[in-house]
Amino acid sequence: MRLYLTALKPTDSVTDGFLPAARALGCSVTILTDRPEQHPDAVRCDVRDPRALIDAIEHLGRPDAVFSNSDHLQTETALAAAYFGLPGKDWRACAAAKNKFLMRRALAAAGVEEVFSLRLGPGDPVPERVPYPVVVKPREGVASEDVILVTDDLAAAVAGVRRRRPGEALVVEEYLEGPVRTLETLGDEGGPRVLGGFETTLGGRCRTSWKSGSTGRRRTRPTRTCWPRCGRWAWGSGRATPSTCSPPRDRGSSR
Repeated sequence: MRLYLTALKPTDSVTDGFLPAARALGCSVTILTDRPEQHPDAVRCDVRDPRALIDAIEHLGRPDAVFSNSDHLQTETALAAAYFGLPGKDWRACAAAKNKFLMRRALAAAGVEEVFSLRLGPGDPVPERVPYPVVVKPREGVASEDVILVTDDLAAAVAGVRRRRPGEALVVEEYLEGPVRTLETLGDEGGPRVLGGFETTLGGRCRTSWKSGSTGRRRTRPTRTCWPRCGRWAWGSGRATPSTCSPPRDRGSSR
């Protein structure tokens, strides 16, 4: 089986997880990435452009599977899989899941939930009247980075995120009370398989550490939110535990 894996920066889940598993199954794996110097035996490709991705795969040889575990490459990978007639997720669902503005619109259209939500492009003015408290977040961010709870002065919060993320669109939405949980799945034409998930708690700025089940190495990652996620990780690769958390600030949150 010829498998193409699309990737950005190296991750333990790919290097120590998916690649060894695929090769153990007898797959011939080609990594396509815009950072080939960081991956073993990788091929350079603008993986954020589905047209370039399709062209590279056709040049290298028709695929039996196209795969990615990157949050940033789901839509592009799904479009490439669809072009070659391979089973995979609908690219529209991938786009809506990544783009928080599209997701809010999809949920409202389906009648699942309707909350206040608006999109702020890089040059859009910040509205003066919003139903506080609100949450500001990057439209296509990951890992709760730069996700902030705002109880007043939305303009200042938006300006802070824009300084760190110039040129990116943001979403401002109503704050919803409740637990924060994430579900990790892997799917094919037979349906999704649950890999596990994690439940998080909210606290002050911290560093989150976890031990990888595949390598035994302990890693520590600083967060970059004002009230970031520190919590219990309960999926197959290990368990995360919060460490060195500081007291919560008066303002700021992540969800």
